[in-house]
Amino acid sequence: MGYYSFSEAHAAKLRNPNFTALHDKWRELRSSAQRELRCMENQWWIDKAYQIQQYADNNELQKFYEAIKAVHGPRQQSIHPVKSKDGSTLVKDQQGILHRWAEHLGELLDF
Repeated sequence: MGYYSFSEAHAAKLRNPNFTALHDKWRELRSSAQRELRCMENQWWIDKAYQIQQYADNNELQKFYEAIKAVHGPRQQSIHPVKSKDGSTLVKDQQGILHRWAEHLGELLDF
């Protein structure tokens, strides 16, 4: 069975879908690749946690928050639509939402 790479085993499996030895080799290689990727990911998280801990211990707050932000990712701003005054449509653009809130609060506070 001389297939050693994942892609070669997968291509052979696709060419011969009923050949169970190829399928077994492909499955074995896929499992091995997934295990290796999980180990790499776990090591990355361990290294990143150690780095963040070092920043915290050394009171390097700027680097600490930058590292946290890099792990967490950028803040995603979501726009929550609101209903128009008559309730028939949804206002989805930011300016329209701000205008609708100003209108609503003005009515509540009798402006």
